[in-house]
Amino acid sequence: MSFFNWDESYSVGIRQFDEHHKRLVTLVNQLYDAMMEGNGGQELHKTLDSLFEYTVFHFASEEKLLLQNGYPEYHKHFMQHEALKSKVIEYRNKVEKGQVGTSVSVANFLKEWLVNHILVEDKKYGSFLHAKGIV
Repeated sequence: MSFFNWDESYSVGIRQFDEHHKRLVTLVNQLYDAMMEGNGGQELHKTLDSLFEYTVFHFASEEKLLLQNGYPEYHKHFMQHEALKSKVIEYRNKVEKGQVGTSVSVANFLKEWLVNHILVEDKKYGSFLHAKGIV
């Protein structure tokens, strides 16, 4: 059983973003798996880099579509994205300085953030975009 299991309750009903979210879940699971194998420290930096790069790509895709369609909560959504990117950068900096002793806290933080963000904020734009005929 994976640390973070994707299920249809996380679907926002926008195919490309559901696929992006699945990829983010996979990256969190890779981090957790490495930690369980005793490689958390070694894999943490690499996984955080991959996660950051993919997160930037995903957020830019979401933000572009939301802005193009006049999503009324765009600014709030954007600011939440910025906060996560800052937190991942903070974790990366701590890893580089040897200040993060375990990847468990990072994996737990990322899982909680993704679950809460997808189920609350992303679900809102899913309904909004569906009303505009976007799937």
